[in-house]
Amino acid sequence: MRPTGFATLIVLVLGAVACGPVESTSIQWQVQSRLRRAEKLGADKSAPYELTAAQRFLHKGKEEAGYADFESAIDYFHKARLLAKQAEEKAEAAQKRVTPGMLDPLREEQRKMPVPAPVPAPVPPGSRK
Repeated sequence: MRPTGFATLIVLVLGAVACGPVESTSIQWQVQSRLRRAEKLGADKSAPYELTAAQRFLHKGKEEAGYADFESAIDYFHKARLLAKQAEEKAEAAQKRVTPGMLDPLREEQRKMPVPAPVPAPVPPGSRK
């Protein structure tokens, strides 16, 4: 019975030690994936605040993970993931509103209307022949 209890204790200790690095790396990958997608959708134009903030939180999270402060790193990665998601959603919505080649319906109607003939300038009184 003694070795089994000790083995269980070792597994629990190793599991607790590995939890921070594994979780932070997983969230970091999620953030990087979302940021790449947001950038491809044009978030730099439609959601610059969210994109920049997510990039900064990601950078700070990587820094904290480098110092083995995984709890802080995970907090920064969570903030980055939330902002990256918002940037992605805003960029996606902006892309759906205006897609290349799509015109405003009113502008399209105006394009179909014939152009009226130019109106001659009025002649000042007394200058008629």
